[in-house]
This record gives sequence, C-alpha cells and structure tokens, in this order.
Amino acid sequence: MCAEFVPHCLPRRIRFVFFVSFVPFVDHRRTGRPMNLWGDLKSAKLMYLKAILFLLAGTASAAGILIESPHWRTAGLLGIAVWSFCRLYYFAFYVVEKYIDPGYRFAGLGSLLIYLLRERAKEQPRPGGGSL
Repeated sequence: MCAEFVPHCLPRRIRFVFFVSFVPFVDHRRTGRPMNLWGDLKSAKLMYLKAILFLLAGTASAAGILIESPHWRTAGLLGIAVWSFCRLYYFAFYVVEKYIDPGYRFAGLGSLLIYLLRERAKEQPRPGGGSL
C-alpha cells in the first residue's frame, strides 16, 4: 500500500484511468481552451450512446458476477438489488419532484441527499423553544 496517493503506485490500468480522468482536455477544433467536460449533455445522439454504454456496463457487470458465482441465489439477489436501486432512483427523481415537493428539481442523487438533510433540519425543533 502506498504511503500517500500517487499515480505511480497504482496498477497500470488504474494509472491509465487516473491519467485520462485528471489530465486537462483541450478542444483543438475550436479555441484551444480546455473543454467543459462536466456541462449538461445536449446531443440526443450522445444521450442514446450514454444509455447504451450504461446498458453494456450493467450487462457486463451482471454477467461477471454470475460467471464468478453461477448460483440461482446469486442471480436472484442480483435481480432484487438492481430492481431495488431502480425503484430508489425513480423515487428520487420522480416521486419527490411530482408528489412530495413540486418545488424541488432533481439534479442527481447528491442533490437529493442535500435536500433530505435540509428538510430534516427544518423539522427538528430548535433548542430553547419559542420563536425569535
């Protein structure tokens, strides 16, 4: 184990991912300035490509788990886990926004967590009682 996190102590494949993820990318076609990789995706074709990549990643992961442990129990538990997380995601982006708080706009699971923590803080009574 490394004493501190430095890329040279990681396996070769992880070093590649580290390099690709953290090296600034440049848009050579237009301005030569760094690209904004974290902006909103606006291209319908890229959105479909992203969905296909998620499907492939999920299928490959599930296949890998089932190849590693080819048991009906593993397949059942994997199916329940996938179904449960899909329902949680549906709750997070649709149920909260449409039925619980129409003013809330889903921006990811992190935003849902912050929203829930703020709502919980609003509900807790303040020490000392009474109002200001």
